[in-house]
Amino acid sequence: MERRHFVTKEVRMSPSGNRLQGTAARYGVRANLKQFQEQIAARAFDRILASNPDVCCLFNHNADLVLGRTTAGTLQLRADDLGLHYTCDLPDTSAGRDLRESIKRGDVNGCSFAFLLEEGVDTDWSEEQDENRSRVLVRTIRNFSSLLDVSPVTYPAYSGTSVSARATQTAGEIRSRAERIARVHAIADKRRFPELEPGVCFEDAIEDRDLTLRRKRLLKQF
Repeated sequence: MERRHFVTKEVRMSPSGNRLQGTAARYGVRANLKQFQEQIAARAFDRILASNPDVCCLFNHNADLVLGRTTAGTLQLRADDLGLHYTCDLPDTSAGRDLRESIKRGDVNGCSFAFLLEEGVDTDWSEEQDENRSRVLVRTIRNFSSLLDVSPVTYPAYSGTSVSARATQTAGEIRSRAERIARVHAIADKRRFPELEPGVCFEDAIEDRDLTLRRKRLLKQF
């Protein structure tokens, strides 16, 4: 399971004080997850929402603090051109009342969602330049296999517009992605080896002169 947290100050109460409204995710916002960067493609939630998923609204992703549920009609999800939004009718429970007061005071203003992905089906990987013109791995999420919960949260791990992740992706899997991307880019750039003599294996030249350096750049965080 993976989670993404947003501090957008878009968690708010309705004028009546009984309905929680929030934006759980925004399209096209690049998040720096240290090992790689990530963005959600436009309309990425359309397929999963069309399946009428059973999604809960929880406080801090705590299953003991249920605030609403789609199958109960107390949580509504919608996606537009900006991202994923939700509306939750808060229960008259201690968790609901406490959260209502915390949001009104501004003590809780983060938003998060939990999901599952199928790599290679729901995602694309690429090597791109960041704002510092450094080469980075970028994962683009185009669909979601499962949407588990949306949650107002107290402590997102990062502050900013796109902000945090607790990902199940292992360093080994990221290394494997970097290896494949590095090789594809190096092989595609044969113009860099015009001086190769006939009979010299181009793959060997890449391995020695380009691919190793590219690997080191992509994997320097490890």
